Amino acid sequence: MKTELLLSVHEEPIQLLNRTQLKDFKQAIMNKISNAAMNTVFVLDMAKISDTNGSGIDEVIAKPLKWLINEFIDKKVEKYIYLVNLSPEEEHDHAYNIESTLNIEQLCIMAKVEDSFSILGYIGGSKGSLKQILEFVYSRKEVTARDVVDAFDKQLNTASTQLSKLYEKRLIAREEIQMPEGGRQFVYKSLF
Repeated sequence: MKTELLLSVHEEPIQLLNRTQLKDFKQAIMNKISNAAMNTVFVLDMAKISDTNGSGIDEVIAKPLKWLINEFIDKKVEKYIYLVNLSPEEEHDHAYNIESTLNIEQLCIMAKVEDSFSILGYIGGSKGSLKQILEFVYSRKEVTARDVVDAFDKQLNTASTQLSKLYEKRLIAREEIQMPEGGRQFVYKSLF
């Protein structure tokens, strides 16, 4: 289930500039996430954000994302966030401020950009392998560890571990399916 994160939280364009003024707004976002059903994918529409800076991005994107990741680790909460409608560079430089802030916090978020995607922030991994696999998942929409093994000539346990890391970072979803021949396997899916 997908739901707009800013819907009914705020009506007018929001300026993410003053950390102290955004604490209530952040709490409203976190409450909305907390009260949502499992398997909810939240969409943060950046068209509703006018101006940004690092403090505002930290308060409204980084802190809720970090909280969501920690909730997942503690309780296996199946909820995700991605961004849409990043502004063009000439208007408001959303992507730059988001990228800079998330790099500092060592967090990462996906953004839907027309019919493609953008990876914003710190993804980690050696030699870009996590980024390569994340791009593979989003280009295929749905993959298994075996697909990663076949595409990148990796060991199955390495592919499984890397997909699990992306899942734990809330960048991709995961579903466990029953195999026709018996046993189970995870299918990893893009958020959009």
